[in-house]
Amino acid sequence: MSTIAGVLNFIDENKDRNVQGFQSVTFLIKVEKLPEEDTQARLFFLDGDPPEECDVPFEIKCKEINENNDVKNKSPFLRNNFFLINHPKKYEIYHKEKKIFAMIPEKNRYTIHNFDKPDNVKQYEIGKRVDKAISTIIKYECFA
Repeated sequence: MSTIAGVLNFIDENKDRNVQGFQSVTFLIKVEKLPEEDTQARLFFLDGDPPEECDVPFEIKCKEINENNDVKNKSPFLRNNFFLINHPKKYEIYHKEKKIFAMIPEKNRYTIHNFDKPDNVKQYEIGKRVDKAISTIIKYECFA
């Protein structure tokens, strides 16, 4: 199950905003449209404090899913610096064989679905399920 982590705008001129991070990894992802291209961008990684561009982290896999749902493993482009992505294809990123996020195309952006939820989100969802179960039990007992 995933949660929506945010949006990476494919044509956003403010390049500092197109960054997303996840709980179990130190690196961040960033999307930046290639100059003079309407549908191509690079998906690259930042790490450190302050965050700086780095090679594709170890044990990262990128899968491209086309319109027919055919899956293709992507290789890093140019000496492991980034993945070349083509809008509007869907992408899934795996870390240590575990899917950590998916990039779902919508108009000129990608919605990021986080499969590696932060602890506070997990606790909130557990609390909602417990509250719903308690209210169901109370309703059942009131009408029994």
